[in-house]
Amino acid sequence: MDSIIVSPAISVIMPVYNAGAFLKDAIDSILQQSFTDFEFFIIDDASTDNSVVIIQYYTDKRIQFIQKPTNTGYTDSLNMAVQLAKGKYIARMDADDISLPERFKQQFQYMEEHPHTLLLGSAYKIIGTGTIIQLPLSCKEANVVSIMHSPVAHPTVMMRKDIFSEYKLFYNKKYEPAEDFDLWTRVLEIGLLENLPEPLLHYRHHQAQQSFSKYDKVIEVVSEIRLRQLNKLISFEHKPYDISFAIDVLTKQPVLINVESIKKLAQLIADMMEGNTINDTYDETILAGYLKERWLFYISKFANPALKDISLLIIIRRCAVTRMSYIFNLKYLVKCFLFR
Repeated sequence: MDSIIVSPAISVIMPVYNAGAFLKDAIDSILQQSFTDFEFFIIDDASTDNSVVIIQYYTDKRIQFIQKPTNTGYTDSLNMAVQLAKGKYIARMDADDISLPERFKQQFQYMEEHPHTLLLGSAYKIIGTGTIIQLPLSCKEANVVSIMHSPVAHPTVMMRKDIFSEYKLFYNKKYEPAEDFDLWTRVLEIGLLENLPEPLLHYRHHQAQQSFSKYDKVIEVVSEIRLRQLNKLISFEHKPYDISFAIDVLTKQPVLINVESIKKLAQLIADMMEGNTINDTYDETILAGYLKERWLFYISKFANPALKDISLLIIIRRCAVTRMSYIFNLKYLVKCFLFR
């Protein structure tokens, strides 16, 4: 006869709000895990569709169903479940995704074998396209990526429960719907965050997701987190560029590619590398590679038709990241000449 697990290895937390269209697949994917020592918190945030009916259909004793009387938000549900969790590890799950059967087994084994890893995500596959999204494997790479993007996919995460109490961590409602990105940057300040290369989750894109329905809010809070990360390296006071320019070029958003923007980018890169030398915040080699890739993306799209500003070739020699070889500079001049 089944009995309620008192001290499970893993506490799974899954907030639900009007997820009836995909909820059964999500729940089934957790209950069908090959690793079975877990409790499963499903927190319904006052859904108005058939989500509660679907949840109540299940009789598995591992399910701990919490039905909130009023809608208080996704972040509130996450923090509630973290407080209630009794497992050594907390595994995240979203109500519209599918965890592969070996997910918990692989993540639990890795965490047990790597006691210094605080948080572990994985690659994931997009439902409908089959595209596999790879994320940074090492903590050093994740730290650099966190300057601009979340280094881990929220529904793939497994993390140590005790980091929440030991370091007073929590999901900050101020940053909803990017509360996960905010949390990951704080985890990176205290220990290792890594990803497994295997896709252990199938991720669903649809219009009801917060990233779509609250797009403007996402942009606002993500920009605030990015500014906080960039401020570890540089101050934007008295600079020839502003935070909007920095975010656009570092995320490869469309910008006007002209002499002035290339000069600004060269200065931004030089300032970031200098700031990192002073503060020792990020791995120098990985940061340089990250910035080099962005530099090449823009410089390859730029050619000065009139060849009026040859000083650009001098500017790009100011910093190791933007200091290109003589052969590259020669090819650049030829390109400029051809497009005059």
